[in-house]
This record gives sequence, structure tokens and C-alpha cells, in this order.
Amino acid sequence: MPVAARAVKVPIPIEGASLNISLQLQTQALLSENGTPDGQHPSFDIFMRRSRIFIDGDFSQHWSFALLLDNPNYGKNANFSGRAFISDAWVGWAPTGINGPNVLYIDAGILLLPVSRHYLTSASNFTTADVHADSIRGLAGASRDTGVQVRGWAFEKRVGFRGGVYEGIRGTLGPFSATNPTGGLAADGNPRFAAFVNIDIVGSEEGTWIYGVNHWGTSPIVTISVAGIYQSKALRAPLGVTDAKAASAGIYLDIPVGGAASEFTVEATGYRNSNGTGSADTGYGFFVDTGYRAGSIEPYASFEYFGADSCPTDGRLPLSACTAPDSSAPGSGADSRNFRLSLNFFCEKSLNHLNLEYQASHGQSTYGQQSITPTRPGRTTSLAAPYSKSLLLHWNVFF
Repeated sequence: MPVAARAVKVPIPIEGASLNISLQLQTQALLSENGTPDGQHPSFDIFMRRSRIFIDGDFSQHWSFALLLDNPNYGKNANFSGRAFISDAWVGWAPTGINGPNVLYIDAGILLLPVSRHYLTSASNFTTADVHADSIRGLAGASRDTGVQVRGWAFEKRVGFRGGVYEGIRGTLGPFSATNPTGGLAADGNPRFAAFVNIDIVGSEEGTWIYGVNHWGTSPIVTISVAGIYQSKALRAPLGVTDAKAASAGIYLDIPVGGAASEFTVEATGYRNSNGTGSADTGYGFFVDTGYRAGSIEPYASFEYFGADSCPTDGRLPLSACTAPDSSAPGSGADSRNFRLSLNFFCEKSLNHLNLEYQASHGQSTYGQQSITPTRPGRTTSLAAPYSKSLLLHWNVFF
């Protein structure tokens, strides 16, 4: 973890082995403009965004393991149905040892997909209250998959890397139909491939399983990263079954000011989402986060964008085929323009902090009107509609 988590260390009768148990609780209270069923009045929703039990450790100097039990969005929109599941479960073997400036792991199990540095960041240590889920689309937006990968760091902790082969989506025999919605997908049983490289230009942030934004350090960190993900015949697009592809490139800066008392952070990531010609999820997306922590208070600002490609004009598709999900917004029914202006209050660094986050959502959004499920009358993702405004209180506790 990129924060000094106060995990409970469980003594076990195996020499050189460790077992740690941690809890993560994230409570969210969301006030949304025009969020009532008639779309005319504000709505209020309080729920558990994440409630997790994290178990991890090492045995000998060559093996590591992790198990994460998660119960996301419990109580959201008064939905209290059970949904706890195993989110992460993997074992990693490091043939030359788990510590040092150059380490190679071979991991197997339920793994984080290396879509971008942002998707490999601790859910306790984003700049914003939660992950940016509107700028990346299609199957590349999946955060986890079963697979086997290589992972580690090299060149004296100046380069981090991971990538491998993953299960991906699997189809069923026969053509597509209402009763066989995965018919024809991944017809040849093709796996998903993904790879990620993070290059530390100044300083180093390598040596852990996942990354963080606020480091509370005294040395600057500047990194650039690239990633790619691909699976053949994994999606159904307007022109038929197609490959799922995505690429990302990002930059991250953490500049301490006055020692560890303050820090200035910037994170920006761009995505190319390729989910088939005419798909509302094929296009470019990006986000930019910037924050300045002065002691225990951090104001921050964020902008997230997604824009679909234009509908083909060569006659391959009728204009209506590029309309999704709003018939009033041809070719851009899933576009996003989301602004956030917020304050983060730290109690015990990133372990215990409170986000007070204002968001203006234009088009599709994880929060605001689009977070109300099931879909209610008057909801629209059209960019021609006014901004939907929301206020989020997000309290993270990790211990």
C-alpha cells in the first residue's frame, strides 16, 4: 500500500511469514439536483461506497499474497441486497526475492487490470473522492480479471511494469439473440492481453502493489506511464462483433513544498477507447486532477472528458445506429463533461480523510442524475441538456 496502513499483524507459526488484516470503510452522502423520481427536486442518498476486508502478507522471501473482500455501494438508492464478493485474490512468486531495487513477480489469480496508473491507485489515495470511470469505456473499463501476469520494478526502482494474459469476456455458442446475449462474442475463446509501464523521471514511487497520489514525502516525484489492453471479438458494435482495444498515456507529479508540510500534485491521463465503429463508447477520453495540500487541508480541481467519434458518413451505418443511449443525441449519447471543485480534509494522512466534493456533470456521469438507478423519467445524457449538479461527502477510513 502507498500509505502506512495500521493493519493488524497476526502472528503465525511460520518463520519468515507475515499475515496482515486491514479494514476499509467509505461512507458517501450524495445530494443530487433534480434527483427525485419526477426529476424536479433534489434527492439525498447515503450509502457505503466500499466496505472491505483486506488480508495480505508474505511467506518466505519469495512469495506474497492478497485477498480482498468487498461489499460495494451497499444501501445505494435504498438497495440493501447482499453483494459481497471476492474482489482481489492472488499469489505472487518472486524468484529473486520480494525486496530490493529490482524485483520480478509472477502473479496469478484475480488481478487488477493494468489499464492505467490511475486504475492501479489505492481507493484510499485518489485526488478526487473516487475513481474516474467516465473517461474510459467498454471492456477496458473493467478494473479486475482473472489471469497470470508479470509485475515488478527495475533500474533501481525507476521503472514499474506489469502485464499478462487474462480471461476477458467469454461468449456462448450460436448467434446473438435476446436469450443468448453473448452469442458470437470471443467466439474463438481469445484471451485478453494487457501491459503497463511506469517510468520514474524524478524520484521513485515503485516498490508496492499499487500507487497513490499524496505521498507526504520530502522528495519530488515525476512519472510518465503508458498502457494497452486488447481482446479479439469481445464486443458487439453496430457493424457486428468487434475487437475491444484501449490505450492510455499519463503523467503524474508530486512536488513537496516546505518539506513534507505541503505538496502540489497533478495527475493527467488520456485514453483512446476502441469499441467498434459507430459505438457511442468509441472515442477519446481524458481527465486532469490538480491539488495543493497545505498541512491537513487540500483544495483540488478536476475535469473529466469523453467524446465519441463522429458517425461514419460513407454509408456503412445509418445515423440512428450511432445513437446510444439517448435518441435525442445522435452519435454522442454517452459523452461526458464533468467538473469537480472540492476540499479534502486529512485526519491521519490518507488513512482517514473527508472529501467535500462539488460536481457539475454534463452528459454521462458516475454521480449526479446518472447515479440514480433504475433510470427515472427525465434523465438524459444529452450534452444539450443543462449541467446536473451534485454535492458529495465522502469519508474514507482505513485501519
